[in-house]
Amino acid sequence: MQTNNANAFYLDAKQNDLLGWNPKAQTLLCGGAGDPTVPPAVHRDVALADFQSRNLTNVSSVDVDAAIQFTYGPGHVAPTDPTSAAFATYYGNYHGTYEPPFCHAQAKALFDTLR
Repeated sequence: MQTNNANAFYLDAKQNDLLGWNPKAQTLLCGGAGDPTVPPAVHRDVALADFQSRNLTNVSSVDVDAAIQFTYGPGHVAPTDPTSAAFATYYGNYHGTYEPPFCHAQAKALFDTLR
C-alpha cells in the first residue's frame, strides 16, 4: 500500500483527501504544534503548503501552542517527562480540551472581521 500508487486503498484515500481544492471564502487552519492527536506536520502544515502552492490569499494558519503551554503547562511550559502524571494529563487533554477554546477564539476573531 505504501509503495504501490495503484493500490485500491491508496486510490480511495487519495480520492477523499482535501488537497487540491481552492476555498472561495476566508479559511483558517488552527491547531497547536504540540497536538499529539492531530500533528500539524501531518495535517495543517500539509494543507497550508498545498494552498500556498497555488498562491491563495484567503487561507491563514494559526498555531495556538504557546497559549496552551502558558495556560496549562506546569510552569507555563509543556511537560517533558513522559513518566510524569503532568505529562499524561497535559497531552491527554491537549487536543480535546485545551486546544479548542483557543482555536474557537481565533475563528471568532476572523469572523468578526468579516461582519
